[in-house]
Formats: sequence, structure tokens, C-alpha cells
Amino acid sequence: VKRAEARARCAARSRASRDFHVPDAAAVHHVGPVQLLGAGGARPLALLPGATAAQMARSPADEAAAAGLTPLCMLMMRWGSWPPWIALTMRTLELNPTVSFSIVGDTPPTVLRWPSNCKFVRLSMDTVMHRAHTVLGASPPGNMRLAGTSSKISDFKPMLGEAFASDLLQPYDWWGYLQEDLLIGNLSRLATPALLADADVVSPYFAPFNSSGVLMLWRNEQRVRTLWRLSRDAPRVLSSPTYLVFDEGWWGALAHADSISAVLGREAAAGRLRLTRATARG
Repeated sequence: VKRAEARARCAARSRASRDFHVPDAAAVHHVGPVQLLGAGGARPLALLPGATAAQMARSPADEAAAAGLTPLCMLMMRWGSWPPWIALTMRTLELNPTVSFSIVGDTPPTVLRWPSNCKFVRLSMDTVMHRAHTVLGASPPGNMRLAGTSSKISDFKPMLGEAFASDLLQPYDWWGYLQEDLLIGNLSRLATPALLADADVVSPYFAPFNSSGVLMLWRNEQRVRTLWRLSRDAPRVLSSPTYLVFDEGWWGALAHADSISAVLGREAAAGRLRLTRATARG
């Protein structure tokens, strides 16, 4: 009986492993210096509750337009292996059909179904550093840590708007980033047309924490994309091999220096930037 139960468990695990899916490499498309992997090589996406086949066939931009929402692209980046909960994260992205998600890294995450509103952007670390050098002016040493947690790439998060303005983010009015350990809810309830119309940058944190490395939204305009260049510590960030917490700055090496959080607060106080932060519910 025990052997029969063991064989049944093995068979169940085998079926489950066949159900999990990594997008087909044949679906990779070349767009400039990056490779985009769309849903073309994935299994058909099961319909979400309340969604019709016609709705699921539309792009996130079409879905946003139909709902009267602002086109938004979110970046999620990781090099090396993905964490064991990534399928849950990807499922929460799938449940936001009006938002486009670009998953950037060297290996796509393994998920049960590849969401139709997500595309995998295959970028090697060498390609990332070449772009950081040519577009951002970075000159970091070769021992920079990009893979896994506490990645140096987190310092570059406020700079991604400028780094990818000409390709990944070009069609969008707004862009943002999120961390792979985040399970998101309905982003359309955060990024409402009314809120975005009166903001340039949206932080989910309360004042005085002006910037979050977990999730941020940025207006896709040149003056906003280059805010990071106003930091007096930007040259230090671009040349250091270690993570200095530039994306948050209210803790870590730049806690009392000129992080992006300090820049946002200064520009907002001067009336040059519309910074929206979380407010307490009454």
C-alpha cells in the first residue's frame, strides 16, 4: 500500500511539472539591443472570471483604453534564479490585464500559465552594464553584484525610465517598477486617471519616505526620467560596485545623503514636482 501511495505521489508530481511552463525560446523577438519574449510561445491563457475571449485577446493598452485608464508599463527585474514564490507574483500580474509588465532578466520565471499582459525581456548582465555606461554614464567596476537579492540593479531603479526610454517604455504615458517579492492587488485602484493627472511621481509610502524600492510610478517625460541626475551623490552611485540604497535613501549608505528620496522631497518642496504619497484613511 505504501509503495502504491508513493507511486501515486510521484505520478502527481510528474503531471504538475508538465503543467508548469517556461515561454518557448522560439517566441523571442529582437527589438534593438534587447530581446522581447511575448506570450506567443506560451499555452493559451485560461480566461479570468468575468473575462470574455475577445477581452483576453486585446492588448493591455486596449484594455486600458476600454476602461478609460492611462497606459502604464511596469518593470520587474532579476538576474539569476527566481524565488520559489514567483508563480504567485506572476499570477497577481495576470490579474491586472490593463497593465503591461516587462519581466527583465537572463532567465524567464517558471509559471503555470504565461500571462498575456507580460513579456520577458532577455538581457545579459553585460548588456545591462553596456546600456548603463552608454545611456546613464555609469562606469562601475567589473565586480558589481547584479544577481539575486541586494542587487546593485536596485540603485538603478530610479534611472530605468531614462535607460529604457527609447524602447521598452516608449509607447507609455507612465512607467513604474515593482519587486519580485511583491504580491500586488488591483493597480488600477492606485493609478486612477484622476490621481495620475495631478501627479508626476507616485510613492506608496507616507511622508517623509518619498521613494520606495518595492513599487513606484513615474510620469514618462524627460524632466521626470532625469530627476536622478539632480542628486549630488549620483556619480558615487554610478561608480560604486555595492548597493547604496539610492532607490530609497531613508536607510542604508545614503540615509543622510542625496538619495532619490531626498531629490524628490526637495523638488516637491520647491514646487517643481508633483509628488503623491500615501495618505491615512479616515
